[in-house]
Amino acid sequence: MKKEKFNILILLLIISFIILRVINREYYTLVNNISWIMLSILLIIFSIYLTIKLKGIQFKFIKIIKSLFKKEKNNNSISNIEALTITMAGKIGVGSLSGVALAINIAGPGVVLWIWISSLVLSVLTYAESYLGILYQEKNKEMSEGGAIYYIKKGLNNNKLSIIYSIIFILSYIIGFLGIQSNTIVKSINTVSNISPTIITVIIVLLTSYVIFNPIKKIVKYTTKLVPIMGILYISLGIIIIINNIEIINNIFYLIIKEGLSIKTTSISIILLAIQRTIFASETGIGSSAIAAGSTKDNPKNQGLIQVFGTQFTILIICTITALIILTTEYNIHNENINGIEILLSAFYKNFGNTGSILLCLITCLFAFSTIISCYFYGERNLIYLNNHNNKNTMSLKILCLIIIILGGLIESSIIWSLIDIFILILITINTYSIFKLKSDIKT
Repeated sequence: MKKEKFNILILLLIISFIILRVINREYYTLVNNISWIMLSILLIIFSIYLTIKLKGIQFKFIKIIKSLFKKEKNNNSISNIEALTITMAGKIGVGSLSGVALAINIAGPGVVLWIWISSLVLSVLTYAESYLGILYQEKNKEMSEGGAIYYIKKGLNNNKLSIIYSIIFILSYIIGFLGIQSNTIVKSINTVSNISPTIITVIIVLLTSYVIFNPIKKIVKYTTKLVPIMGILYISLGIIIIINNIEIINNIFYLIIKEGLSIKTTSISIILLAIQRTIFASETGIGSSAIAAGSTKDNPKNQGLIQVFGTQFTILIICTITALIILTTEYNIHNENINGIEILLSAFYKNFGNTGSILLCLITCLFAFSTIISCYFYGERNLIYLNNHNNKNTMSLKILCLIIIILGGLIESSIIWSLIDIFILILITINTYSIFKLKSDIKT
């Protein structure tokens, strides 16, 4: 009976959000903000509880690093490194660039401190969901299958909720996240060139088609190649910018900490924004890490630590470099339809001139494109679950991906962001509820 009540509550939330978004945008924004405040408080409380229960597992940095080098069994599933690159392809994307830029533009440098704090506290959820993703996985001949859908179905014995979660996940990643990646690629290229959005969108569609019309294991191989290249390139350019502005870097860190701790400049809304941006940048608590982890034949603890590495690397390295780059220059841009990438482009232009704009444009395209690949991977895993482990309808999913990429490149980014907010709120609610109910299964 309790399971049915929770299922009905989730359905009512989804319907209410959609109706509000259509009929009254002001009410929708108010309800959305209140919902995020409530959810954020619960996430922090539950994360602190898990941190205590799991003895601060996300702070054991040496163990986290060692987990990356554990020997693997030979099997047909994806490798540990492939699982890590899939999640990092999703994490190191638009959220790490435009998401951080947008947060600083809205709330100032102090928001960065709260992004760091949120990441360290919330990353225990990544461990928990990855652990459960393997614990309740289904081992098939072609590839192991795991994720929130499996621990909801098998652990909670709630098949209806797993189906709701799976459908919302597909909508989130195939419609929301794919749309914003396409939108960001178009805006970044269009900002530094005269190429029309239509032509850019066609090119994205062709490249995406080349990748996703391949077997799933070959799709995974693309992330293994892309992630290290784009990561090294971005970090290298970031270090050059930091060195060129070394005389003000100490002041920037001081400003971040001072404003982050200042009662005058910090409010609940800023902390809320930091938590939202942390979740979007690192996908913490959504359940995506559980899908990648559950596709391996690793043990739950080791894969949990590997996925925590992905979360912390994304926030503490990539997002921090993004923040430092932005804060070396003017970051306030007044534009209702701002994506966020425009701010970072301005900073790169200041440091490298026209070459900088072109380099960032290239990096952004790599980041966004790798996220497109990971989004498709997650979408296909969920569709296969809905089809009872059958590969039928994957062609329809591929075509839908291409349609969303076209739409994402042409519509306003504010519309896409509002859709993502709804979907992510629902996914985190279901996933966190599931982790809470199965908390006794999680070990260190």
